[in-house]
Amino acid sequence: MKTIQGEPSAEAIRTLNALRKAVQQKLDEKRRLGHYYVIWQDGRPVFIGDDAPDVGDAIDETAGTGGPP
Repeated sequence: MKTIQGEPSAEAIRTLNALRKAVQQKLDEKRRLGHYYVIWQDGRPVFIGDDAPDVGDAIDETAGTGGPP
C-alpha cells in the first residue's frame, strides 16, 4: 500500500466527514432501537448496550487478532 504524506485533499476530507456522519447515524439508530454495538477502544473490541453479550473471556483469548493495527 502506498502512503502519501501531507495535507489530505478536499475530497478526502469530504469522504471522511461523510463516513463519520454515516457511522454516527447508525450508532444513534442502534441506541434508539436498544441494540448493542461494538467499538474499538484501547486496542480491544468493546460491546456497549443493555443487550451486549458477555464476552470478557472470549476477547482475552483472541486479543491481538482481527483488529486494526
